Amino acid sequence: MEIEFRTARAADFDRAADLVCQVHALHVAGRPDIYRDAPALTNAQFRQMLDHPQALVETAWRGDAMVGLAMASLRGPSDNPTLCPRRVAMLEVFVVDAAVRASGVGTRMMERVERWAQRHGAQSLELMVWAFNTQAMDFYKNRGMTVRSLILEKSIDTRTDAPWQGE
Repeated sequence: MEIEFRTARAADFDRAADLVCQVHALHVAGRPDIYRDAPALTNAQFRQMLDHPQALVETAWRGDAMVGLAMASLRGPSDNPTLCPRRVAMLEVFVVDAAVRASGVGTRMMERVERWAQRHGAQSLELMVWAFNTQAMDFYKNRGMTVRSLILEKSIDTRTDAPWQGE
């Protein structure tokens, strides 16, 4: 399968939005308490990333079909005096069409994102992945990524009739 990689163009929005819907559907199924079944990528968001001077919007194509999308941006260093100054590439969107997963497209796209981050002085590549998305976690771990932090949560029962009394 011949895959061509290129920087996204504004005309690619519809195909990009279709790909993002694949990941969004997984998020809606995995966390319906957080995600709504609504468009996950707007044309304005897509154009903002395309126009961002420190962003990458990379696509993978098989013929005239977009089969991969990566959107990343550079961040930092932070103004927080308690943090060491670091430049980070944040991978905000990464999706490979379900029809071509496990074919090497994702690995090649990650390599391209890593090279872009390195060329732009990033000290690390970071992303957020949901715990229920074990396929994505395995993919990222197999490419050398490690867990840096965890967000823990506990659901609070808000169905109580007792008014809050304060402490």
